[in-house]
This record gives sequence, structure tokens and C-alpha cells, in this order.
Amino acid sequence: MHSDIDLVLTTTRSVRKRMDLDRPVDRDVVEECLDLALQAPSGANRQDWAFVAVDDPAVKAGVSAVYRAAFVDHYGTRSRPSAAGERLPKGVWESAHQLADTMHRVPVLMIPVRHSVPPQERAGQASWWASILPAAWSFMLAARSRGLVTSYTARGCDREQELAEVLGLEYPGTTQAGIIAVGHPDHQVFRAARRRPLAEVLRWNREDCDG
Repeated sequence: MHSDIDLVLTTTRSVRKRMDLDRPVDRDVVEECLDLALQAPSGANRQDWAFVAVDDPAVKAGVSAVYRAAFVDHYGTRSRPSAAGERLPKGVWESAHQLADTMHRVPVLMIPVRHSVPPQERAGQASWWASILPAAWSFMLAARSRGLVTSYTARGCDREQELAEVLGLEYPGTTQAGIIAVGHPDHQVFRAARRRPLAEVLRWNREDCDG
């Protein structure tokens, strides 16, 4: 257990290459994390969400096959990257391929969904996604606080209908919000990542805009 919230916030990131694929994750821990995640806000307090936890090898294999196809469609293969693949930093490229190659071995896959369809207009997009993604992130934070690691990806949604068939979800009335890989780390040493300086990303009011 990590009780230091600052530590949890600065060490929760996409862990792919350092996930222990052979050590199972207890269902009780997954359910405990999700119980905490359900405290996340949702628009008008609708809570029209659901979470599909996958640990059955056959179902994981089905999800993995669809995800890998979507991944290759977008990023290409290791030997023949697409334009999008060539734009990825080398470390991210290797790590992303690791997840695509081994998703079927990840101990647990968590798929957050909403029982509704996102609006087409831009004005409603933020509000709609804000009613499911905070819960997904809270789940990842709760997992990290319990010594687990996660990796969130939305690439599989490129083939959402195929994933819905694998998972037994209604389509298109139910919308998937990504796949969260969940596992134990190969070891527990994680540090804050490099990020752009605060001064480069923060602006108060109309600073640097006037004149």
C-alpha cells in the first residue's frame, strides 16, 4: 500500500514493459479499486457506466487480437511502421509494441463503458467523456496505491464493434472508453517522469495575450 497521495500521483503512468505478466492479480483487489473509483463524479450524477473486468484467457485472447489489429492499422509493424508509428519516440514505440504483443498475457484488462453514445457536436464532447474518464483514472490511482501498475489505451476503440462482440456488449448503444491493462510491476521502484516545466504550460488569465 502507498498512502502518500503525491507519490501515487507522480508514479501512476503507462507501465507496459515492466509489468509482471506471470503474476496474477486478485479479483478482490480489482473490485476494491473499482469500488473507490465509483466515487468519481459523473455528469448530473447519472452514473450510467459499467466496467468489464477480463481475466479469462479466452476472452483476453479475443480482446488482444482485436487490439493488435487496430494497433497495426494505425502504427504499422515493427519492420514497417506507418507514418504515425514513425512519429512516436523510440522508447514509446518499443513500449507500445510490447503491450500490443503481450496483451493476451496481461493479468487483468478493465474496460470502462457508458450506456450512451457521445454527441457529435464539439460542445458536448468534454461533458460526455468527463462522465467516464475520471472514474477510469481513479481506478488506475487506486490500483497504484495498492502496488499495482496500469496502462491505459484507447487504440482498440478503432475497432469498437469487434471488441463489443468479444465482450458481449451492446453496440452502438454502449460506448467503450478504452482498455486498462492491470498487473503487478516487475519491481516497485518508480519515480516522477520528465515533464515540460510548469512555466511552459501554465498561463494565468490573459498573460502573454494582450498587446
